[in-house]
Amino acid sequence: RVVLWSRDHHRHRFPSILMKAAPKVPSGVATETNSLLGKWAVKTQSLAELATVPLLAVTLPQIVLNQQNIIAGNSHLLAGISYEGYACGCLGNMLLLSYFSAIDEPAGRNIQAIGVVNTVFLLSQLFFTGNCGDVNLLAYGLCVSVALFGVVSAYFKKQMFADETMRKKTCALYERGVGVFGYTFVPYILSHALFRTSMDFSQLLSLGAFAMISLRCANDYFGWSEKKNVNFFALEQFMRLKWQTLMGWTATLLFSLLPIAQISTSTTDPTNIASLSLVAVVLGGAGNALMFARAWHIRDWCWSLGSFGGSSVGSWGVLLTMFNYGHKQVPLGVFAALSVLHWGWVAFVIWYDDKCKKKPMSA
Repeated sequence: RVVLWSRDHHRHRFPSILMKAAPKVPSGVATETNSLLGKWAVKTQSLAELATVPLLAVTLPQIVLNQQNIIAGNSHLLAGISYEGYACGCLGNMLLLSYFSAIDEPAGRNIQAIGVVNTVFLLSQLFFTGNCGDVNLLAYGLCVSVALFGVVSAYFKKQMFADETMRKKTCALYERGVGVFGYTFVPYILSHALFRTSMDFSQLLSLGAFAMISLRCANDYFGWSEKKNVNFFALEQFMRLKWQTLMGWTATLLFSLLPIAQISTSTTDPTNIASLSLVAVVLGGAGNALMFARAWHIRDWCWSLGSFGGSSVGSWGVLLTMFNYGHKQVPLGVFAALSVLHWGWVAFVIWYDDKCKKKPMSA
């Protein structure tokens, strides 16, 4: 029987071509893009993508300033830069690099990878000028090797390991190791940099955090909570929380605590403010402020806290210390203008987002 070619016959034979499903709409973006809420959702997405520009260049001015001081023979000025703070930030980049690689998000992966490389270069400047405290060559080499392994494996994982089983085990071991170290490092920075506690007390807090995260790793391996062989009481939610979510909050706290060490150093010895780059501080604040619009719109509390903390504490807080103790770097007019711009933007985002969500969708 001869079947003539017809539109219905074409639809019957190739339903996947003519009956495609509607494209997926990104999370938080309204389906009715003509509405006020839909337009604001698209705008916040664009702002988040635009934030990559200042964030990628945030450490470059500081690196250039450091190199100028080294060439001029003023390497002692680098002592005002908190290597603990930048090491903390590099660790946060490594945590987020693993996360974005796991969910296959190229833009986020690229930002974190460049952040790791830039920070490693900056820390190398501090180390080879003798401004990394008691850190020895072995510890420096080990940390740099782990950081660069994370960057290379994020892009060339398959080329590095031909055996799939070996690749999965090695990368899982790396992610667990970085996560455990990051979770352990948070209380040390918080206590030592903010509260000026003794080294012994800070190490005791870190030891407690290490015990908790080690217990979590053991539970993931043996499955105690699933088998209900062990009752963790108050730690039950901690044990059931997804590892990526836990590491996301850890990285957020790391970045929120990052500027505290620098503020502490600047207030203790105001002469060290000369080593800070105003351009780097403003770029970091601009990038986080742009991301805050998107984070607040989709009500991602982890992202909102990180971006708000990065812009309010990491940028405006450091600017406040530079203004109070270094008037030559940040005059009153510059500080006032940046303050109005920052807090005005935060207020506008909160107000306008609330306005868009309360307004009925257009037909």
